[in-house]
Amino acid sequence: QKSGDLEEEFAAVAMQLPPNTVSNPVKTRFGFHLIEVLDRREPQILTESVFESQRPSLEKRLRRKREQVAANQFISEFIGDKNPQPVEQGFRQLWNALTKNASGEQPRMQFRNSLDDQQLATVKVQLAKNLGDPLVQYSGGAISIGDYLASLSQMPLGDRPKFQSPRQFSDHLGIWVRNRFLLEKARKSGLENHPRVTREMHDFATEFAFLLYLRDEIPGISIPDSVAAYFENGRKAADIPAGNPDVRNHHTLQSWAWSEANRRLHSKLRTENAPEIRIDEALLQQENALIDWENRIRMFMIRKPS
Repeated sequence: QKSGDLEEEFAAVAMQLPPNTVSNPVKTRFGFHLIEVLDRREPQILTESVFESQRPSLEKRLRRKREQVAANQFISEFIGDKNPQPVEQGFRQLWNALTKNASGEQPRMQFRNSLDDQQLATVKVQLAKNLGDPLVQYSGGAISIGDYLASLSQMPLGDRPKFQSPRQFSDHLGIWVRNRFLLEKARKSGLENHPRVTREMHDFATEFAFLLYLRDEIPGISIPDSVAAYFENGRKAADIPAGNPDVRNHHTLQSWAWSEANRRLHSKLRTENAPEIRIDEALLQQENALIDWENRIRMFMIRKPS
């Protein structure tokens, strides 16, 4: 790991720590860390020619680092003024309903996957009389249990949180509240009409359309026996098929199949018979303003290779 890729607090300690020693607890925005340096390689001195060849990458890394610092500062100042805090009673009511355990000292989730619609519906029935109770209070208002559950219902299944302890749930809730405030501010500022947002929407729509066609290619993939045997036998070098040497670049048969489908689709898109992709820009912009996107846009779940 390069020091420039680390959190500043983490890097400051790691760069001064002698090998084979453990640091005192170091706090970053991700929590507390104990650092042990097993080995260290001194940074290479770049020649001018090498520096020039790497200039775009270095500039991009520096720009992202500065953007990260500025973003963290903005969020701290913006959220700090609101001072959101969980309401203990509402938090415990919701947690107990989610875990179906109203008496345990340290209840844990009975499922590891994302909350599905049936589970959310069950929780809403259990808390029907408490949906208006505050879950989070902040300067100037509160967010109810019902508001939070409604937000979860609007998320695609793949974006819904996964937590197995009250601490993980609390961490998720803090991120959710932060995103909610930032989304409200972005809308008040009219950022859904910003050229960068429009470009991101267009890029996603193009990518999503490609994934739909890619999914349609999968059923037509015929897996050679030699390829199947390579993965079944533990990916041994001696089993690499002469006709498909690229299997060595994949860890699973599914990954290879997706790669083969991707290759075939690209070949089709270069021909005159390629399917035409048309994007309704007006509808895309309208949807962008209406939906609470928690992460990068995902209208549907399309499983990619692991």
